[in-house]
Amino acid sequence: MTVVGITPAPVLSYPIVVVAGVTGPSGGPTGATGATGATGAGAFTGPTGATGPTGISFTGPTGPNFTGVTGPTGRTGPPGTSLTGPTGATAAAATGPTGPTGATGGSFGSSTAFYTGPTGPISNTEQMAGLGGTPAFCTYVPSNSGKVQVILSGLVNNGTADVGITIQGRYGTGTPPTPTAAATGTAFGRAQRTKQSGNTQFATFITHAVISSLNVGVTYWFDVSLVCAAAGAATIEDVNFTIHEI
Repeated sequence: MTVVGITPAPVLSYPIVVVAGVTGPSGGPTGATGATGATGAGAFTGPTGATGPTGISFTGPTGPNFTGVTGPTGRTGPPGTSLTGPTGATAAAATGPTGPTGATGGSFGSSTAFYTGPTGPISNTEQMAGLGGTPAFCTYVPSNSGKVQVILSGLVNNGTADVGITIQGRYGTGTPPTPTAAATGTAFGRAQRTKQSGNTQFATFITHAVISSLNVGVTYWFDVSLVCAAAGAATIEDVNFTIHEI
């Protein structure tokens, strides 16, 4: 196909005046709206186009990290004033009244004596050995509690063989009994019994007890009484006497 160039006609440089005519009358009334036509066939969406390539992501270089220069240390302030408060007054605790003084305790005495003897003889009537009278060594004066432990021991012999002897401890106040005096005083301890097969043999004896009822400041004598089971001749010797106040 050949295209022919058209050269436009030259425009006159004179002005063109357009004169409008008289406006005609308005048209008649608007007619009624017509019925809505049927819906046309559904629209078709075209296929999705291909996804373009992912764009290149660039991370810029990390900027330099600069730490500012540390400023000079400020001047140290003057030391603060340390003030110690005044020491509080010490209150002295009142001392309670002194309690009453207890009674003064007496001393706890003891005594030990020995008697060689012999004393007797004593037959089948109970009689005293006379240890508190002649030689008068078995005596004691309580000084504190009046409670004493008494021990009397020694050797006993019967001039008649195979005749038993009974020995009993005794004590009392006042004048001590003499050897072979009738039995007297208060008995203490358990009676001791012995028998020898020969008239020259000796047996040991010991009688002891704790006595709790003695009076302080009073002199007490201590002795033993003897009695043979039948006619005989009983004697004692080498007597030991010990007493402790407890």
